Amino acid sequence: MESFGFKLDSIKIEDLDGKVTEMNYCENGCSSKTNFQQLPENDKTTIRALLYIMDKCCVGDTAYHEMSMLVDGLPRSYLIKQCRNTLNSISHITRTPGKHPGAQMSFKEELREQIRKKIQLGDVGKQKIRIAGDGAKMSRIANFIVLSFALLSDEEKVMSWKGNHIVGIVSGSEDYDVLKVSCREIFAEINDLVEHGEIEVDGHQIPLEFYLSGDYKFLLLVLGMNNAISDYACIYCLVHKNERWDTSK
Repeated sequence: MESFGFKLDSIKIEDLDGKVTEMNYCENGCSSKTNFQQLPENDKTTIRALLYIMDKCCVGDTAYHEMSMLVDGLPRSYLIKQCRNTLNSISHITRTPGKHPGAQMSFKEELREQIRKKIQLGDVGKQKIRIAGDGAKMSRIANFIVLSFALLSDEEKVMSWKGNHIVGIVSGSEDYDVLKVSCREIFAEINDLVEHGEIEVDGHQIPLEFYLSGDYKFLLLVLGMNNAISDYACIYCLVHKNERWDTSK
């Protein structure tokens, strides 16, 4: 085989009863494991699909390993684990600080990744970034705070999930103290970029312009103000609520 430029990797044999036996070989003739990264793209796609089904149907690694021992042709369980590790390495998720459970991603790295896609399309100009947040009541006792950003150059995608990129989720009520503690690392990265006004992406210095978005409650919380019925509840002016009727002020 080597004289024709081929290298023996494995042999798959099917008997008259339809049972398939596959034998893998290394250089000295012994069996060896195949790495997920060395598989053909079609096999990778199949393993990713299996991993998706396992996650969706809550099938554990132990259960899949037992099935792969009984059913011929199923990818080995170690390939499923390698595929999962490869996908996990794409995103670096850490726990949010504070007592409230939550998960966060690096705002700068996620922003770089989205701008990198723009650069590949030839867009190296100023990027307008919308920072958004909102509280979500999932059940009678469960509340979440979600922080996300969007590139306004995505146009209509900004109004759908495709154009919004989540960087933090916190299990807690929509409260100033919760935001201050649990989201302080995300806010620190945002404030640093606002101060410098640009970000470096693959050798390009990309100018940035930020916009804050959200419902009125979230905007008041982020700005450190009281609720909407307080005496000074306007985020744009310092007019007392009893004098709002006077349009000259």
